[in-house]
Amino acid sequence: MGDEVSTTENSLLLQVDRVERVTWRNLLDGSFIEELKRLIFFAAPMAAVVTAQFMLQIISMVLVGHLGNLSLASSFCNVTGFSLILGLSCALDTLSGQAYGAKLYQKLGIQTYTAMFCLTLVCLPLSLIWFNMEKLLVFLGQDPSIAHGAGNYAAWLIPGLFAYASGLGNLGGALALSLSNWLSAIFLASFMCYFTACSLAIGNYGSLQTTATIYSIHLAIAAAASTRISNELGAGNSQAAHNVVYAAMSLAVVEPLIVRTFLLVSKKVFGHIFSSDKETIDYVAKMVPLVSISLILDSLQGVLSGIARGCGWQHIGAYINFGAFYLWGIPIAASLAFWVHLIGVGLWIGIQVGALLQTLLLALFTGCTNWENQAREARKRMAVAEKSELTES
Repeated sequence: MGDEVSTTENSLLLQVDRVERVTWRNLLDGSFIEELKRLIFFAAPMAAVVTAQFMLQIISMVLVGHLGNLSLASSFCNVTGFSLILGLSCALDTLSGQAYGAKLYQKLGIQTYTAMFCLTLVCLPLSLIWFNMEKLLVFLGQDPSIAHGAGNYAAWLIPGLFAYASGLGNLGGALALSLSNWLSAIFLASFMCYFTACSLAIGNYGSLQTTATIYSIHLAIAAAASTRISNELGAGNSQAAHNVVYAAMSLAVVEPLIVRTFLLVSKKVFGHIFSSDKETIDYVAKMVPLVSISLILDSLQGVLSGIARGCGWQHIGAYINFGAFYLWGIPIAASLAFWVHLIGVGLWIGIQVGALLQTLLLALFTGCTNWENQAREARKRMAVAEKSELTES
């Protein structure tokens, strides 16, 4: 048994390849172009899936939005909890990706089912919070009528479909979203049961806003980068992981320029999609140019976050996010919105300050990374996991 453990550990701690200096001359060599193709190949279906997931909630909001301002306000409460669940699931970006790269395929099932069980446990207290949403909002000083609508929406966020025909109002939006989520989960579980080669890559949920479906492209590129980097680091290919970073950052710059053009051309359409209220429509048209300016920054920080997940830097990302947004971005946003009375523009400025700081710090960490050491750390992580499993058996 001891010889078997030693052999396995040594095989996983093989000498990793050396990273050559990357210059502008060799950026366009065959390996870089090939990596761009791989990222696009991975990101395209992910973008379709994430867009479909966003559309479950966007369509619900569209239907409810045309029923009135109260229902529209209550619909936004469905975002509570999703960010926590998907944030916790991001551990799989590192562990499963590196296990796949190290060819420890048996680990994928264990990690997946363990994550599903743990996340299900997390959903239990979240369900209690949603069930008591009305009381919680009233306690926090929210208007009772809005709190009542939001509480009903959260409580009914379990199964269902009808927003117009059933006359359920905002409850129909919750029912529609819930049934769609359950069907999505059932079909995905069926797919995993019958498809043997399953690679895990999960993105983060963004906030529900007018450009949520477009933001899914950033998430897809980030998820593709996370998967590719974790695979290469797990396999000990530090040079390949380094190439992924350059390819992903190139896409992070080009993609938002294209999307920004689309947004500006169609800015007057979005308001009509989400509401029949003229004030809301005009305000959306006013905010779209500001949102389009932030697309490049959002894309960069999103892809850099994906790189961080692929390397296993979730703890570093948490510290950066907390400092950038909770210590800087949110206080600035609240001050400009409510004290200076800039409202939406003030909120946008504050959040962009946080995003800029987050992007700069993540870029600094990524630029200073020793990729050979990262590959060694990934191999060590897999060796420890494999050694533990062999010892137990």
